[in-house]
Amino acid sequence: TTLPLTLRVLIIDLHTLIRFTLTVRKNYRDVIYHNWYHGFSVAHAAYAQIKCEDAKFTEVEKLCILIAALCHDLDHRGRDNSYQRKKGTPLATLYSTSILEHHHFNMTLTILQQPGNQIFANVAGASYYEILMIIKHAILSTDLSRLEGSKKIVRDLLAKSDGVNWQQKEERFFRGFYSPQHLIVV
Repeated sequence: TTLPLTLRVLIIDLHTLIRFTLTVRKNYRDVIYHNWYHGFSVAHAAYAQIKCEDAKFTEVEKLCILIAALCHDLDHRGRDNSYQRKKGTPLATLYSTSILEHHHFNMTLTILQQPGNQIFANVAGASYYEILMIIKHAILSTDLSRLEGSKKIVRDLLAKSDGVNWQQKEERFFRGFYSPQHLIVV
């Protein structure tokens, strides 16, 4: 079997990727909405969006977007950031903004660093750091309290006479990380 280009570029072991995915599934709680099925659905929507973007993202960026989409609600407790803040939960004391999103990223990082789940074991130094920052940015961008500001940025990007500059990383990343639920409301 020929591995997809992304797996070949990063030299990701298929069994490690499967183990990582199963560990992610195990770390989603059994809550009404923000559960494994939601995470998987968002990852599927991200995959469809990436396929329609006509190769505007690098293979590594595509993988990061998919991982972030799959993990964006890891260990969600079923209550939103407002509840966490009002009740002074332990998570609220750890993070001042985007409480749950920071927690979801930290859960992702924890899983990525566990033996047997290290899908980026063959990536070192600055490249590994960049991968983590892409995933972090993507997960934090799912904070719906930032939706209005995000909508304005996307509208401004789309209104530019020359369109989105896909060569400029900031514009490409912002457009790519504008989550599927956000795209509906733009």
